[in-house]
Amino acid sequence: AAELRRRGCGEEDKIAILSANSATAFECMLAIYAIGAVFVSVNAGAHESEKLSILTGCDADVLCHQDRFGEEAARLQAGSRVRSCIALAHLARFDAGDRLVSLYGSGGTTGTPKGIMFTNRVWDTMTANFLLGLDCRDAVFLMVPPFTHGAGSIAMPLPSFGGTLVIHDKFDAERVLRTIEAERIAHLWLPPTAVYAL
Repeated sequence: AAELRRRGCGEEDKIAILSANSATAFECMLAIYAIGAVFVSVNAGAHESEKLSILTGCDADVLCHQDRFGEEAARLQAGSRVRSCIALAHLARFDAGDRLVSLYGSGGTTGTPKGIMFTNRVWDTMTANFLLGLDCRDAVFLMVPPFTHGAGSIAMPLPSFGGTLVIHDKFDAERVLRTIEAERIAHLWLPPTAVYAL
């Protein structure tokens, strides 16, 4: 999404993807949605004339493509109002392994809080543990404590299972109880003092 924005794509731009099924193409589709642009569906297996008809009929602004469709993408751009073509291989991708992505403060119970390093692999592992240990599919989680601490760590994996996050900006016992009933809250993480207040 950041790379699409860097290349001048923005809200309401119509962006097509010319690619066979691939993780990168799917990620690109999600990135299009994330920046508020419009995804234009093009069947990579269709005849070139049909692709051109879709691009012109939908007024596509940008065409992202796999390398193997590079020459065809150039022809499609020449015959339409597509202003730019972007090779999917050139879109920035984050390392899915041991790249540092978060620093969280330790509890500080034995001294000054220290920065704990979280990598992509740490978040992947936590998400896998949630899937194994809890039935979080379609769960509704109420996040009351700061997202920068334990509640945020629990909230992070839930959207990948289709979970819903309900977010309060501060703790209020009566409001929490009303929300549990009204929103059908299934999961809640609170420190002991908040539990006692409830």
